Amino acid sequence: MPSMYDYDVLIESYPSLPENPETGRWYEVAPEGSRCSEGSAWHGLVQLGADAGKVLVFFLGGGVSLNEEMSRDNARRCVFAPTVILQDYIVEYGILSDAPENPFRNWTRLVVEYATGDFHVGTNEFRCTGVEKPVNHIGYNNYALFMNEVLPLIGEPGTLVVTGSSAGGFATALLTDDVMARIPSATNVTACVDSALLYYDGWLQTARDLWRAPDAICERLTGDNIVLDALVALRRSHNGVKILFTGSTRDYDLQIYQTYIDTGVMSFETTHASSALYLDNLRRMCADMREQLPGVGLYIWEAGYNPKDGSTQHMIMPAPNCFDPLSGEKSVAEWLYDAAQGDVRSYGLELLEE
Repeated sequence: MPSMYDYDVLIESYPSLPENPETGRWYEVAPEGSRCSEGSAWHGLVQLGADAGKVLVFFLGGGVSLNEEMSRDNARRCVFAPTVILQDYIVEYGILSDAPENPFRNWTRLVVEYATGDFHVGTNEFRCTGVEKPVNHIGYNNYALFMNEVLPLIGEPGTLVVTGSSAGGFATALLTDDVMARIPSATNVTACVDSALLYYDGWLQTARDLWRAPDAICERLTGDNIVLDALVALRRSHNGVKILFTGSTRDYDLQIYQTYIDTGVMSFETTHASSALYLDNLRRMCADMREQLPGVGLYIWEAGYNPKDGSTQHMIMPAPNCFDPLSGEKSVAEWLYDAAQGDVRSYGLELLEE
């Protein structure tokens, strides 16, 4: 959805975290030892909020590698973001922005940027056949180093929202319990997965052999839906966590990766058939969540419809239209904020019946 963004903002960057950071300013945090997939410097972002008791952790997305082929060929066809260059612009939009309509604008916000192709859970310097340099699937290492640096700044917040979009949505499902362990003072916790749905029989093999995700993560992966597996495990371990899921009906980007999983072809094209398949998968996902995660909140929406292929917009939380009432009278930002206050509801379920 490039037309939704002002590309003059994409070159935005922020100063390094000083010894005494100011409230309400964004800072870059580049921990020693963190790296992007191709070896360049990695960083995350932090903004201390006026409401010190509330923290939002946001995982960025940007594709994924599922196998050696995708890791080896990423420089040629870019199936996942290889660096964090140009990612800082994300805080100008959506729930990371300082827009007056953003209910999270005064919260402390931690942004885990993404350039490792592993849903933020990898620890592997992967050696591809015939490639001299390793591909750093070390998203978990980067995340952990980042959290170690910023957590001393945030005190002991009682309210925590963990969310992320696309690959960051997958990370939200996989890492919310890890975030909770690092912020034990938070007793009011909400996990919100945005635009993260792929059915794949090889999740465990990818997580274990390619990414070398921590054993605690791999042990949860028993089926073809990595998000559902992770969220069910999260609910089992932390019954009080509020769980949310949002997505558009025929998500363009997720169709591309599902087609690759199903056919082995990364075409970067979508069709009415792939759009219909994605909607069927979304119906299945929502039904399974409502059955296995009682009380789950869902926000299903449509925007950016393309009549040529039937596809719809990918991601909503970091998008400018996250403040628009896309389903019912609530925007997705209001829906998430309400849930953080204890009011968990579902919107847009009628869109699954079309």
